[in-house]
Amino acid sequence: MLRRDFVALLAVPPLLFNPAVAKAGDPASHSSPQHANGWPIWASRAGEQFFFDARTQEGYRVAQHLLRDVRARRMGFPHPYLLRAIAQIQHWWALHDRHVRIDITSGMRTPQTNNSIEGAARASLHLPNQQGVFFAADFRPTGMPMDVAAHWLRHAGIGGVGLYLDRNFIHADVGRARSWVARR
Repeated sequence: MLRRDFVALLAVPPLLFNPAVAKAGDPASHSSPQHANGWPIWASRAGEQFFFDARTQEGYRVAQHLLRDVRARRMGFPHPYLLRAIAQIQHWWALHDRHVRIDITSGMRTPQTNNSIEGAARASLHLPNQQGVFFAADFRPTGMPMDVAAHWLRHAGIGGVGLYLDRNFIHADVGRARSWVARR
């Protein structure tokens, strides 16, 4: 798929699923998807699993919880473009019969947490700005090879996409467009 085709796809509203027919939060099991202007996200972290619309106030609070700094026990404010990008890429995967839950490994980081992570950038987009807004998340896509997921993210043009093969996660941010592969 060409980038212009993907951009055209973004104009199509993401699918919202009917939670009344869901099985254990699995969007693949929803029988009657409906188009809406929502940002549905299927994500998990530390054994918790959520399917939510990040455009709603309740959904945004779920995103804050999922993307919190677990070590420091602090929440920040994920930038809306980051949440929209995650929802849109999941929608794109679903259109290609890949119902992929993302397992969050890192979201917002306090400076102390960021300093304790080997190889973390000093000016990381995981760090919140003065208003508490952060611009990056690290995750593992379930049921999809990491390199394929990173490839799709790069073509989506959402910003920075890093594939960390040695640590088994993908970094995605809404900063300037760039990509990298890290190996030990």
